[in-house]
Amino acid sequence: MTSTIAIVIALSLMINGIDLLYNPKLITDEHPESKLTFLLSTCLLLKRISLLPSLKWRIFLPGYLILEIPLSLIFLESALLYVWTPFKDCLLLHSDDILVHLYENMNLEWLICPMCCNKSDCSYAFATLVVKVMSFMLLLSICFITKK
Repeated sequence: MTSTIAIVIALSLMINGIDLLYNPKLITDEHPESKLTFLLSTCLLLKRISLLPSLKWRIFLPGYLILEIPLSLIFLESALLYVWTPFKDCLLLHSDDILVHLYENMNLEWLICPMCCNKSDCSYAFATLVVKVMSFMLLLSICFITKK
């Protein structure tokens, strides 16, 4: 299992804009709330994964942390770049189609009208809502999966 210290330090480095793989505005670009929720769920998964499985490393804790923190940071950045970003882009791309199908069903009028009635850029507001809901659902499902 990855140490909590390494995960917290790696997450705080990402939040403060210190990245190893990509630009420092990785979190603050667009939809930062959903990115942070996804990163939290990734941290919960990372807690269950052993990055350096040897017990010999755990004896020398500073050396273990020096290796584990960059590995955790790379894992978090990679998850954000290669899992969350394509998923978010796919949702944003198909949000118009999803919205049309929801609009055809009159039972869901309570969801669509507050977002879209008399407002411009309805599909972006809907896509933002869907991205937030999906990141929160992912967090809840990972909490239930990792629960002992």
